[in-house]
Amino acid sequence: MRRIVLAVALAIPLLAHGAPLEVELESFESFVREQMKSDSMPAISVAVLRGGELWARGFGLADVENRVPATPESSYRMASVTKPMTAVAALRLAEMGTLDLDAPIQTYVPDFPDKGSAVTIRQLLAHLGGISHYRNYAVEGFIREPKSTRESIAIFESFDLVAPPGSRYSYSTYGYNLVGAALESVTGKPFGTLMKELVWDPAGMKDARMDDPAAIIPNRVRGYRLDGGALRNSDFVNISSRFAGGGTRATVIDMVRFAGALDDGKLLGRSMTDAMWWPSTTTAGRWVTYGLGWGVSSLNGHFHVNHGGAQQETRTLLVHVPALDLSIALASNFEDARLGPYRDRLWWELTGEAWNPEVYLPDRADRLARDAAENAFDAGMLQYDRTGRPATSDRRELAAAFRAFNEAVAAIDRSPENAEKTIGEGTHPAAGQPALKAGSYIASRLLGRPGADASLYHRGGELPFIRDYIRLYRSDRSIPRAYRFDRRFETRIEELAAAWERVWTAEAREIVASGTTDPARLRSLLRSAGTNARAVPDLTGRLVTGVETAFQRGDAPAALELARFAAETYPGHSESTGVYGVALTLTGKPAEGLGYLRRSASIRQNGYASAGNLRAIARYLAGQKMARQAIALLENAAAVHPEDAAVQKALAEAKKALGSS
Repeated sequence: MRRIVLAVALAIPLLAHGAPLEVELESFESFVREQMKSDSMPAISVAVLRGGELWARGFGLADVENRVPATPESSYRMASVTKPMTAVAALRLAEMGTLDLDAPIQTYVPDFPDKGSAVTIRQLLAHLGGISHYRNYAVEGFIREPKSTRESIAIFESFDLVAPPGSRYSYSTYGYNLVGAALESVTGKPFGTLMKELVWDPAGMKDARMDDPAAIIPNRVRGYRLDGGALRNSDFVNISSRFAGGGTRATVIDMVRFAGALDDGKLLGRSMTDAMWWPSTTTAGRWVTYGLGWGVSSLNGHFHVNHGGAQQETRTLLVHVPALDLSIALASNFEDARLGPYRDRLWWELTGEAWNPEVYLPDRADRLARDAAENAFDAGMLQYDRTGRPATSDRRELAAAFRAFNEAVAAIDRSPENAEKTIGEGTHPAAGQPALKAGSYIASRLLGRPGADASLYHRGGELPFIRDYIRLYRSDRSIPRAYRFDRRFETRIEELAAAWERVWTAEAREIVASGTTDPARLRSLLRSAGTNARAVPDLTGRLVTGVETAFQRGDAPAALELARFAAETYPGHSESTGVYGVALTLTGKPAEGLGYLRRSASIRQNGYASAGNLRAIARYLAGQKMARQAIALLENAAAVHPEDAAVQKALAEAKKALGSS
């Protein structure tokens, strides 16, 4: 099918910030046009708000049949980007004293059944409420008739809790529907009305609204999917049943204005924003990388918040980096879209940084040392970038944090299993958060110096961050001995930092940020690192995306070649070995594929070859009318996970469906 890609531009410069975005993002526009052809993407709209300057573009066709171009004002389904909007409405009402975040949900939704344990609004906003997500998406995800709030709650009100409230993160759109019902109860207004009053109008989101298939919505895009490699209209679904968790429409301009209004204090006070934009904690004292309505994490050492959305007709993404006064929004009318390459390239053009680059280390001890350094860097910079100060200035507390950190890394050589577990616990409140405390102290010493350049660490990552602190305390007697590292750890980090800097050149960063999945170019990059390099750029995520995209567009040979390259290059990765196992299985070599799937599962039980991921891939294949390939994959999944009843059930259902077709 010949694809026509049109671009309609809108740029609104409001405040100068270095080079105008209009100039900075010229090459990004060229990238988007080329990438869309590779992805078979009908349309994408993109917006950036930085320091008051707004840049927005639309690419491709909002309506393929009628050849209507996408624009920055194109109206997309927001899907789960609705959730942070719902959260802000709840927090505004809490600030007003109208809503108690810690009251049981029955206080506001009295007809919701008692589950034996109190479920609060705060827990629901953090996905800690134990409320189930979809149980049978083939039914619950394809509702065609409109649903009232009461009818939407009735869909899941009989479901058991998936975990005791507060004990475990479990993502749930239904939990957000409960929040929406509570908001309607306390305001006495329909959800769309209260959202307009509390969030959309104050934020300047002039095109945000509830999705309504019967309404005349200006610039509404049509949604598309791939079916056997061919573009088709998305299935009709009425998303009123997801009203507070994914039932809205807006533009990319609305999305960045929403994030900007939050940071400008137009929606919430600072203390409430801080509570919203910080990782939540389970009752067992474990951090989750989700606050109240937002994902929260370190991005190259920048504190950042984000949310994505995915449902019929759409894929969306909103990213906000407060310290850079930067918001990024992407929305596509292609439900098979992968927005990662567009996000990554846009981030590169704006900052000169690759998006969360990873280091591949073949040696296990090296990997554990890097993991410890990464925990300190990510948690420490999350704290310091957000607050401008370390997590603690208490000398005893800091000494205890460094002591716990050193005890963990000292076990790397003698007991790697114990070291792995202890290092992994280093960010959690239950363990005292030694990685956060030590890491934020390190950040304060490195970045609090005159002339300090944080970009060295935003570009280079955790290894130069820890290496430079080692160099600092060797020359600075004001840093107590108690705040120093184990000698063997020092040596290993210095060696790894040197190895990483040899390969993480400006050219390597550009290749990683380019979005390319061309094996020839990637092989060139890895060859330049040296065949026996101790550290190389980890391109596994990029390669896996390339494999999946090639399969989507029906190019199985390209997918297999890319998957083989991934497995050969990163034999110690669950994702690279797993995607090769899947590719072999789908191209008529199930026995060979099974070996790689088993290897993947042995590397990481919950990795690419997990029972859940293989079932998800099989569901997608079945939806693409690839029933025999789905069955082959499920047969291998059953061999890898013989104890998993869900895999056995999915296999039986797939065989039955094929036999009756």
